[in-house]
Amino acid sequence: MPKKSILIVDDDAISRAIIQGFLKNESDYITKTVVSAQDCLNFIKNNHVDLIISDVEMEEIDGIEMSKILSSNQKTSEIPVILISVRNQLDIINKSRLYNNVKKVEQKPYCKSLLLSDVKEVCNLKKLH
Repeated sequence: MPKKSILIVDDDAISRAIIQGFLKNESDYITKTVVSAQDCLNFIKNNHVDLIISDVEMEEIDGIEMSKILSSNQKTSEIPVILISVRNQLDIINKSRLYNNVKKVEQKPYCKSLLLSDVKEVCNLKKLH
């Protein structure tokens, strides 16, 4: 089975490193990182991505707006997104539920087992479609 390609989007280097570290020991995934939503949008123009894990609070385009842009483009609307935020999880869920590509919302600080479980679940859901 081919490895799943996961793009981590966060303007904070420590957060990117933590998530990448969680996934590093999982043999099913290849991770790439970018520092902004705009970098993500540019990256996916030329690269296959199975899942995007994105921070919500970023400069210029936040994670929710990025999810909106992705969901409105036929070529990218099927890429699932896991949003991560320090803000109230319910607030993020309410703001992002208009976008079918947002599959999960996680809260910082990260819980490794929960994030890995959600990544596995979302990747398996994508496999069924």
